[in-house]
Amino acid sequence: MLAITWPGMLLALVPVVLLESWVVKPRLQLGGWRTLKLTLVTNLASTVIGIPLAWIAYFVFELIASAISGSALGFTKPWEKFLTCVITAPWLGPAESDLYWMIPAATLALLPAYFVASWKIESAVMQALVRRQPWESLSGPIGEPKPVMVRRAVFAANIASYAFLALVTLCWLITALAGGRPRG
Repeated sequence: MLAITWPGMLLALVPVVLLESWVVKPRLQLGGWRTLKLTLVTNLASTVIGIPLAWIAYFVFELIASAISGSALGFTKPWEKFLTCVITAPWLGPAESDLYWMIPAATLALLPAYFVASWKIESAVMQALVRRQPWESLSGPIGEPKPVMVRRAVFAANIASYAFLALVTLCWLITALAGGRPRG
């Protein structure tokens, strides 16, 4: 799945960085270019480190679930195929005739794991980068620690960007299903 979706992830960086910058800027009250650079660096880190780590964690879940349930292949009912696709999202089986809808469905299933990894990594990277800058420029609620402000800002930014990514992926899935099984 990573090899298939990696080009799309790289393309998505542009709107994600712009959207997250827009969300983070007023929360941390940093300059526009500063926020844009910070969001670009944090998103590059979460794409290069977080996405593969989340994929590995989900793959381990897939192996455990497959070991417990026996075989993940051989289902014929649509809901069984969809459930199998969700469970085996990191490494889809050899059901080539269904890959047209399974790839976007698996991508959608992987988004929550990617979200958690992105939020954690981006928060840590953002805190490390902002720590080197004057904290006086951050004016949060009285008594709120500055790392909490960064964590909350990055969380809000990731909620926005992953809602966008989920919407795009859902449109991809609906388009694939509406188009039906490819011939050939």
